[in-house]
Amino acid sequence: MSGPPVPPPASALLAALRAGQATGDPPAGAALAPTAGATRPLTAVGAGAGGRAGEAARAADAAVRAGRPAGPLHGLPVTIKDCFEVAGLPATNGAPELARHRPARHAAVVERLVAAGAIVLGKTNVPLYSHDLQTFNALHGVTRNPW
Repeated sequence: MSGPPVPPPASALLAALRAGQATGDPPAGAALAPTAGATRPLTAVGAGAGGRAGEAARAADAAVRAGRPAGPLHGLPVTIKDCFEVAGLPATNGAPELARHRPARHAAVVERLVAAGAIVLGKTNVPLYSHDLQTFNALHGVTRNPW
């Protein structure tokens, strides 16, 4: 079975970012590239951070150039499961009745990731209320494995 290219491990990307051998903006975009053309069939990423992620990546790059990295995850692109709140992004936990819920602040775990320098790319699908081993919900359907 073939699929999209497997991204490098986070440790390799972080080392390249710190050394100035990679920039945050292309890896942020590249991290979602395997799902971009296939988001509908895969339904892996239910809500993207859009321009916010690119802006954060460019700010992270500028901080590295200025010698001010923000923390151990500085510039690392991440996605957050939809059971955790990310300020301004939908937080549905797979439930149709929460489809319009947009929290004003991050969940504690997301706040810690962002404080460590991670760049939130978007939210990934979960089963209804995260109560199943497979991912299906009425909002986004079944999440498929690209590999």
